[in-house]
Amino acid sequence: MQPEEVSRRLITGRELCVALARETRTFQRGIESRTAEEIQGFIRNRQEILSRIQKIDTEFADFMQGLGRPLLAGEQSSLDKFLRVREMVLLRVLEMDGALISSARKRMKNLQEDLDALAIGRRAVLRYGGRRTRKARLDMSA
Repeated sequence: MQPEEVSRRLITGRELCVALARETRTFQRGIESRTAEEIQGFIRNRQEILSRIQKIDTEFADFMQGLGRPLLAGEQSSLDKFLRVREMVLLRVLEMDGALISSARKRMKNLQEDLDALAIGRRAVLRYGGRRTRKARLDMSA
């Protein structure tokens, strides 16, 4: 891999990190209205971006091992920018993930409370309806 190629790949890596952050922010807005298919699509897109970032990391590590010399100033600068952006973005994504998980837990708790209330109401209706049905049957036999 030539130095120009290294720089191009590191720039691509930074762009992927920014895309990952943007994708996560976009998904986070309106999470309440997302369908299961949209959630699966988000997970697939995100995994693809992460895989591409990881591939760039691996390629760069391989390049560094085979280089046999210190990095040139431009190469070091590109690497430093990539590492700063990647670290900043991944920390932000983890923070957003924490917020998403918290939101999902609250939503699940609310849904469980709603289901519990429905179950109580259903039991009450069945008890009331069951007694009424028996009375109605008795009246019809008279």
